[in-house]
Amino acid sequence: MYSGYRLDGNSRRRLLQLGQPRYPRVHADHVTHSMRGEPAPDARHIEVLGHLHDEVRGVQAVAVAVEGRTRRRDGRHYHVTI
Repeated sequence: MYSGYRLDGNSRRRLLQLGQPRYPRVHADHVTHSMRGEPAPDARHIEVLGHLHDEVRGVQAVAVAVEGRTRRRDGRHYHVTI
């Protein structure tokens, strides 16, 4: 079970307005904090840093910073899968 930050409807709409989704299945609903279920600390500010996509895997994402931090505890980058 994972823990993270769920995007509300307004945040999701604003995120999707930044760029057209490239693939038919659109997620854009959360930022993962921990894949082990460690509680996510409160976050009031999540900033989009850049767009990424992998045409081979058919995956699109935006890199984000959560309260100024770009990496999770496990060393992976914070991101939102589009």
